[in-house]
Amino acid sequence: MIRNILFSLLLFSAIASASVNNTPPLKIDRVIDRANLLTAQQFKTLNNLLINFENNRNDGSQFVVYIVPTTGSENIETFANRVFNQWGIGKKGLDNGLLLVVAINDRSVRFEVGYGYEGTFTDVLAGRIIRKNMLPYFRAENYYTGIEQGIINAIHVANDRPISSTNSLTDLIPLKILQTHFILIYVIILGLIYCFQLVFSTKKLKRKINQVIAQSGKKKKNSEKRGYKIGANQLKRLKNYLNYSFYFPTSFSLYFPVVFCSVVVIFYTQIILSGIVNPFILLLMVVLSLFFNLISLTVLFIGINILFPIYRQQRKEWKAICEFSRFGSPFYQPSYSVNTSHKHASNVTSSHDFSSSSSSSSSSGGGGGSSGGGGASGHW
Repeated sequence: MIRNILFSLLLFSAIASASVNNTPPLKIDRVIDRANLLTAQQFKTLNNLLINFENNRNDGSQFVVYIVPTTGSENIETFANRVFNQWGIGKKGLDNGLLLVVAINDRSVRFEVGYGYEGTFTDVLAGRIIRKNMLPYFRAENYYTGIEQGIINAIHVANDRPISSTNSLTDLIPLKILQTHFILIYVIILGLIYCFQLVFSTKKLKRKINQVIAQSGKKKKNSEKRGYKIGANQLKRLKNYLNYSFYFPTSFSLYFPVVFCSVVVIFYTQIILSGIVNPFILLLMVVLSLFFNLISLTVLFIGINILFPIYRQQRKEWKAICEFSRFGSPFYQPSYSVNTSHKHASNVTSSHDFSSSSSSSSSSGGGGGSSGGGGASGHW
């Protein structure tokens, strides 16, 4: 009885394994459609694209499209890598092979790239082709056009030609700062940094003012000796300034953190999502970010100045405090020597960064190529 059960389990396991690994041999055709997805004409068109690519390259390159209903128990990455190495796509030693796997029922697609193409057909570019040129058609169930666009653009990359675009004019703009997703992210970043400054800078400024007030009482006793004296009016202004629950951040305190975060977002948008690595474009991003943030923060603080009277009042009061301070800031406390014949002061000045005083030839089979798993996947 136990022997029969074990035999049944082994038989079932063998059948299941065979069903998953039942990969057809690679012959002359470069399109293998096991999902019966393509018409005869569509099959011919795609097959000719791939064969012409191989003939034009004339270096042993091979490009295969494998369409399956499902990858079974394997994920598409493992499936594609196994099929690629089983077929040996590309010329042995050059490993210049490309494999496009489309699993219809799994709603998954992957480019598997041989070692020889990994320097040209990077994971970033493979991912960009999938996202920009294939998935929009797959989501509309226009699988043929999506596969065709994937093949065409992959051939462009392999031949060091620009990737074509089937997207809107906005996608053609190298710097995508006008796209909705960037604007939304930018607003979120600006809001988070502003709130952070509003809370923590307020605490820091209040602590510094309290320190000045506390020290002023001690220094009255030896003002003659130390040469330091804070006026009663100035002390009163500082105490009144403590009555505010919060202090508006300045444009200067916001500018550099916002610039840094927005540059990171732009780099992510352009490099990770779009695959643009042109140094000139990256430099242009930084310059544009500096200018964009200067304009946006100027508009922001003009709006705050108009809409919030308390902001104007805080600016006015802090300006008065700084004007009546000995060295333009209530936090500057010079130290004098009592043993020398003349007084001297340090050349260190302090500015108030925390208040709101300012605004801010085709051959049969594979050639023996291999892949180490490079490529990119997508899902729709």
